Amino acid sequence: MQPGSGTPESDVDTSTASVEESPGPEALSEDVRRRFLAIVILLNVGILTVSLGLMLAGFRGRYRDAALLVAGGGIVLASAYRRYRTRHEVFESSA
Repeated sequence: MQPGSGTPESDVDTSTASVEESPGPEALSEDVRRRFLAIVILLNVGILTVSLGLMLAGFRGRYRDAALLVAGGGIVLASAYRRYRTRHEVFESSA
């Protein structure tokens, strides 16, 4: 194909392109990995709990149980956000 023929493969000059290798998970400290995993687990639990609460309210009409699940999920999500912001502020202040 000739340059300028309209296909993305022909319009990109790959002879000078350089790709930076991203560091693997082994480059992170154990503390960062543990905190990241804790935040991921909290987010998953929070999303699952809120979703189950909304489904209980919508499909079964169990509003009391649904409210408890949504409130509990909200607390878990807020905790995950607080942990993320705390760690994020530490990184920003040290940079």
